[in-house]
Amino acid sequence: VKATAGSKGVNASSVVDLTVLLEQYLDGPEVDVDIVMSDGDWRYAAVSDNGPTSEPYFQEFWGLCPSLLSKQQQTELKELAINSVKVLGFATGVFHVELKYTSNTGPQLIEVNARLGGGPVRECNRLVWGVDLVEEGIFCALGIPARPCSPPTPNTCIGYTFVNAQKSGKLTSEATAKFEAWRKLP
Repeated sequence: VKATAGSKGVNASSVVDLTVLLEQYLDGPEVDVDIVMSDGDWRYAAVSDNGPTSEPYFQEFWGLCPSLLSKQQQTELKELAINSVKVLGFATGVFHVELKYTSNTGPQLIEVNARLGGGPVRECNRLVWGVDLVEEGIFCALGIPARPCSPPTPNTCIGYTFVNAQKSGKLTSEATAKFEAWRKLP
């Protein structure tokens, strides 16, 4: 805070942590790997694509399940995701791991979530692979060994998109009417 004629001002470093965390930029496609662990072993792992994200916030706009990446890339992503969950000490549960497959170094970890993924994640895994992650999470919580059965090939393919506002505000009644008319289209 700048000093005025009647004050000395405030030394920002005495009231605010000025530590800065720098992270490497990771190019390439972003993916989610949903994992079911039971008794220290993975029982299910599936890769879903996240569309190119909007920078600088890396906000997702669409997704696709199953992934369009090669089997080799998916295997590498699953291995990193599963090993990341294990190295954190988790042995049982449902996990949502986010990664990128970079052009220079291959799979790179973004984050591990010790929870079910949000949005359409449950329905994508349930419809595409026949695995209900909520059901598997309940089994894990009750101490029932997880043994999800998934087919060798996907049951279907799901693509979805999000409509993200470019700025905050309120929808006008005119815009709302247009959305209602759009919803009624065959």
